[in-house]
Amino acid sequence: MIAKIRSLKELSLKSSYENRIKDEGLQALTKCIDSLRHLESLCVSFWGCNVNFTEAGLKGFLSQLAFKDGLKSLMLHFSNCSKTVTDEILKQIGETLVSLKGLETFGLDVNSCSEVTGNGIIYGLLGNIEKGSLEKLQRINLNFMKCEKINSGEVEKLFQI
Repeated sequence: MIAKIRSLKELSLKSSYENRIKDEGLQALTKCIDSLRHLESLCVSFWGCNVNFTEAGLKGFLSQLAFKDGLKSLMLHFSNCSKTVTDEILKQIGETLVSLKGLETFGLDVNSCSEVTGNGIIYGLLGNIEKGSLEKLQRINLNFMKCEKINSGEVEKLFQI
């Protein structure tokens, strides 16, 4: 249904483990997003997603986002997705961001994702952003509260010049 709204510029989807979105649902969402040629802003929220879809399904979704070069804003919320969101996923997100040359705003919420480490944030995600030419990027919003594998020294590295 949403895919038929060809003029859509902003899409916000919030879901939780109760909605039972599986890999097939991620594939359908990916096809929908791909059909929205005027999409500038995308906010996707999956709370507690590790119950339903796999790391491979999430990687497929993220790799397709790299082709949405018209995106100006991307917000990804994976709060409490402890089994699905890993450092490898953060690296995939970083690689995706490098392709989004027009991106102005990026947000990532990995609150309570127990497999996320400081290295994943610093080298996987931000390292890829640093390598890319995201000259239009103006805002970054990161939430890694309750990620127990991130220590204070790693947080300090985020702010080093």
